[in-house]
Amino acid sequence: MNKLGRNITFSALLLAMGLILPWLFHVLGNWGAVFLPMHIGMVLAGYLLPPGWCLALGIITPLASSVLTGMPIFPLNYLMVIELSVLGVSLALLRQRMGSSRLGLIFAMLLSRAARIGGTWIMAQLLGFTFDLMGIVGLIFVMGLPGILIQILWLPSMSQRIGMILQAK
Repeated sequence: MNKLGRNITFSALLLAMGLILPWLFHVLGNWGAVFLPMHIGMVLAGYLLPPGWCLALGIITPLASSVLTGMPIFPLNYLMVIELSVLGVSLALLRQRMGSSRLGLIFAMLLSRAARIGGTWIMAQLLGFTFDLMGIVGLIFVMGLPGILIQILWLPSMSQRIGMILQAK
């Protein structure tokens, strides 16, 4: 399969994953903020796709999910665009420099959460909301710890296996 076909195929699969997994987690209970299912597809994108494709997925996935399922709601959908785009693009760029390392993933996760905090501050100023830094940090780091651990412990090796399968064909 040529690179364009591969990128289109993976993008479609990861977009579907980014729509279906969050929906399933919300159907089973409000577990999205705990297990971060939309992030799973973006981490895999960061490991498997070029940065531009990651940016497109980071923009399309939360907005399409918002339109199709009602989740994430406004204004969280736009904060997710910021967070997921930074996650995917920064991981793809770091992967080009460092390979598929967990350290690169952790750094990309920190960058994406810093971008989300910055986006939340800007949105709070624009919409007249109170900006509660500790509340936001608690939400995106403490409440999401199970999802963060899943991403760090499972996804790098999963992406390497996918890469090996692709190279074998």
